[in-house]
Amino acid sequence: RLASAAAASASANSSERLEALYVSPEEKIGTVPCGAPAECFTLGVLMVELFWPEVASGAGGDIRHLLAAVLRPDGAGAAALRADPAEAAVARQLLQPVPNNRPSAAQAVELVATAACAISSAFAFSSAAADAAVAGNNVTAAAAAAAAAA
Repeated sequence: RLASAAAASASANSSERLEALYVSPEEKIGTVPCGAPAECFTLGVLMVELFWPEVASGAGGDIRHLLAAVLRPDGAGAAALRADPAEAAVARQLLQPVPNNRPSAAQAVELVATAACAISSAFAFSSAAADAAVAGNNVTAAAAAAAAAA
């Protein structure tokens, strides 16, 4: 029983630390009414968790550590973020500590949509080229690559 209670407590603490990441700086100190900028911040945290889970878990539930890892060029997450530059640029804009420096909700939608299109195009390109290469047809692979790039 003691072990299961300890496990439940550890799980609750882990969940609380994770939830703390989603609270924007302005929400945390209560200086600015929450709204779209706070939601954009939360979207940025979600992006980090989805694209770079090791960076999010490395923050240990501390938003200051997460921001340092993502926003600093020499931060703990810099190498991971360099692998996905388009997505990293969006996440960095959404995670700006000052609400007025974040994109508006409409701009955030546009940024995320642009990044999603880039991901989709890259995936379509690599899938078409891989399919053609598996078939052993280099001409088809080149044509698939050209079509995906267009």
